[in-house]
Amino acid sequence: MNTTTEKNKNSKSGKVGNIIVDVILVLAIAFFAVVGYSAFTAQTGESVPNFLGLNMSKVLTNSMEPEFSAGDMIFSRTVKDASKLKVGDVISFWTVINGEKVINTHRIVEVLDGGTFRSFTTKGDANPVNDTLTVHENSVIGKYSFHISGLGTAFDYLQTSQGFLIVIVIPVAVFFLWQLIQFFRALFAYQAEKVKLAYAAEHGIRVPTEDEEGSGKSGSEQKNAVADGDGNPGKDTEKTD
Repeated sequence: MNTTTEKNKNSKSGKVGNIIVDVILVLAIAFFAVVGYSAFTAQTGESVPNFLGLNMSKVLTNSMEPEFSAGDMIFSRTVKDASKLKVGDVISFWTVINGEKVINTHRIVEVLDGGTFRSFTTKGDANPVNDTLTVHENSVIGKYSFHISGLGTAFDYLQTSQGFLIVIVIPVAVFFLWQLIQFFRALFAYQAEKVKLAYAAEHGIRVPTEDEEGSGKSGSEQKNAVADGDGNPGKDTEKTD
C-alpha cells in the first residue's frame, strides 16, 4: 500500500516537473527567437527591431550620460502624433553621422514649427552643444520609455557566430532533444502497459484501476471495504433474543 501510494506521488511529481520544464523551454525558445530576430534586424540596418510594441535601439556613445550609457539597450514607444512631443522629451530618431545613417537618442531642446510639419532641435545631455542636424517628425522612431544596461553589448555578441551558436542554436537543440526523450519515454511506458495488460488477461489476473492504485488498495481490499460497511454483509452481527 505504501509502495503504491509513493509510486503515484512520484508519478504525479514527475508529470508536474515535465510540464514545468516544457513551459520554461518554450518560453526560452520564444525569447531567444525574438532576440535572434532583433539582432538580425539590427545588423541589417534597414529597420528598427521591435519587441512587444517597443522599438529597440543600442546606445553607441556616452552622449546621454547619466541617463544611459554606451552598450545599453533603449526601448521607445512609437510616436503617432508628433505634435505631442515637447521640450525635455527624449526621442530616438534616424540621423546621419559621419555620412552613415544611424539611430540616435537625444533630448529635445527646441520644437520648430514648419507649418505643415514639425522638426526638433536635439542635444545629448553630456554634450556641450546642440546636434548639428534638426530632426524631421518623419524621422522620429519613438519616445524613450526605459533602458536595460548592457543589453546592447549582449546583442553585439549575438551577431557573432559564437554568440548565435551558444544563445540560439544550442538552446533550440536542447529543447528538441528533450521533447524527443519525452516522446520515447511515453512510448516505452505505453508498450510496457500493453505487455502488462496482455499478461494479466492471459493469466486471469485482475489489474487494479487507477482509482484503486491512487487509494493504495488492491481490488480485493476495495471489495472487503465495501462488504464491511454498515448494513452490508461481510460483518458478523449478534442475534439478540
